[in-house]
Formats: sequence, structure tokens, C-alpha cells
Amino acid sequence: GLQKLQTTFSNTFRWGLISSFFSQTMGALNDVRTYMTELDDSLTQIMLVTDYNRDSMREYAAAANEAAKAPSNTTVGVTNASLVFAQQGYDLNQSQQLAELSIKLANASQQDSATTSDQITAYMNAYGLQDNIQELSQALDSWALIANVSAADVKELAEASQRAASTANTVGVNMDQLGAQIATIESVTREGASQIGNALRTMYSRFTDLEL
Repeated sequence: GLQKLQTTFSNTFRWGLISSFFSQTMGALNDVRTYMTELDDSLTQIMLVTDYNRDSMREYAAAANEAAKAPSNTTVGVTNASLVFAQQGYDLNQSQQLAELSIKLANASQQDSATTSDQITAYMNAYGLQDNIQELSQALDSWALIANVSAADVKELAEASQRAASTANTVGVNMDQLGAQIATIESVTREGASQIGNALRTMYSRFTDLEL
């Protein structure tokens, strides 16, 4: 009786291991299928808003996969972020460069890439950096430097800049000055980033009215 009981326990344990392995394998396969579907959808959307064909998209997918080797990146994350910029008329090379900046900012600010893509677009358009991605990258890097020496973090600098950059440039406030002003106000008042951005936008607008 004891031997039979031990055999039963042993068989049950082995079956549990096999069942667990099978479940994990099937789960992994389902994850792969879901991921490939998401990637194909993302590439199809990019193809629809550009004049690139399937062959071009395959080449782009390979490049996006290389970009995704950076920490915290995925190929679908890169292609989805690229789609935002492709919809604005940028070619695939520019879209991918901007997507990488968007994901880099997302990782630094603990935001999603859809949000940071909007922030980058607003900032880039405000300061006319559409054709100077290197300068745009340096400007975004400066947020990390400012965050290291002030009470403001990268997310707050990005949010406030998104709201204030356009009017800031209108009155001659450059990118470094804008970052410093946001950080200083944040350090003193501890107000939220949106409030600071809106306040600066209002103030710059009044400067414009005074000049007129």
C-alpha cells in the first residue's frame, strides 16, 4: 500500500512538472504570436501613411530591431513611436531617430512613448528643430543635466516645456533659459509642471502684448 502511494505521488509530481512546462511553452508561443501581430499592425500603419512598400518595411523592421537592443526598448515600441512621426510627414530614417529620442525620454521620465512623442513634437516645432535632430537630442539631454542639479525632474521639465516652449521662443527665451526658468520655479514653488508651463506661457504672451 505504501509503495503504491509513493508511486502515485511520484507520478503526480512528474505530471505536474510536465503540465507546468507545457503551459509555459504554450504561453510563450501565444506571447510571440501576439507580439508578431502587434509588430505587423504597426508596420502596416506606417506603410499606410508613407509611400514605402513591403520590402522597404522589412528593411526598416530590421533597423528598428537593432534600435530595440537598447535597454527597455522593444521593436514594437520603436515602430509605434516611429508611426507618430511618420504621420507628421517625416521619412522612415527621421521617424526612427525621433522614435529613439522619444523612447529615451520615456525611460528617463517614466512616461509612455506616446506622451513623450507629443512633448518632443511640441518642443521641436517651437524651436524649429525639425531638420536638426542632433541639436534636439542635445536639448533633451540638457533636461537630465538640469534635473541632476535642481528639484525638477525630467518629466516635469518635459511637461512644462511642452506647454511653454512655443511662446518662449516667440519672446526670445532660448532652450537653456527655458529649462533653467522651469527648474527655478519648480524648486521655489513646488507647483505642478502643467501649472508652471501654463504660467510661463501666459507671462510670455503678456510680454508679446507689451511689445506690440
